[in-house]
Amino acid sequence: MNLRRHSFAVIAGLAVLLFLWIPLVAVAINSFNRNVIMTGWSGFTTHWYSQAFHNQPVRAGVVSTIIIGAISTAASLVLSVTAGLWWRQASGRARRVFDALVYARIILPEVVFATALFFFFNLIHLGLGIGAIIIGHTVWNSAYATLIIQARIVGLDPALEEAAADLGATPWRAFRRVTAVLLLPGVVTAGLLALTFSFDDVVTVAMMSLAVSSFRAGESVVRRGGADRLMGMYRR
Repeated sequence: MNLRRHSFAVIAGLAVLLFLWIPLVAVAINSFNRNVIMTGWSGFTTHWYSQAFHNQPVRAGVVSTIIIGAISTAASLVLSVTAGLWWRQASGRARRVFDALVYARIILPEVVFATALFFFFNLIHLGLGIGAIIIGHTVWNSAYATLIIQARIVGLDPALEEAAADLGATPWRAFRRVTAVLLLPGVVTAGLLALTFSFDDVVTVAMMSLAVSSFRAGESVVRRGGADRLMGMYRR
């Protein structure tokens, strides 16, 4: 890739990544700050890490976050690359329908998406937990990853793949040695973006947790004292 020729795209991409990652870097730096309210730098300390390390819920949350982020990112990349390769060969009408479905997931507010996800999982009797959260993150993040993969696929030269086929390469070998290599920058960018959004998407997890808690609390009240007590609880 000629950086001078595509300087605007490179600068815009770096700006987006910096916009997403600088707040995380700031949080990481202030995690060593003695100042509790972080109004200034009061000295270096590892006290907060010590407290977090000895807190079982915090440790479990970190492990769950890493597992959810890694699996949902990998699944998003597989879906986005597969969809991008199909989109490359699809008809104009099929492309428009596919693009509409992708943009619908991006435009849809997270709260609406999380609420719909909760009701859908209950409708199909799918147990809520890490598996459900991974599915939700994958559905959401794969839309962003698909846009990046599509942008990269548009810039691919079909002559390179045709040349590999003319030289006797099988479709799988041509994909592995030519197409995948050319897609690698887009895959890396899409992976970083999906991982960042997975770490940031607390709305899906929070909404599902609150909905489950409220739903179960409502069921318990109805069973014990009926709907009148349930309405009284919500009025308070």
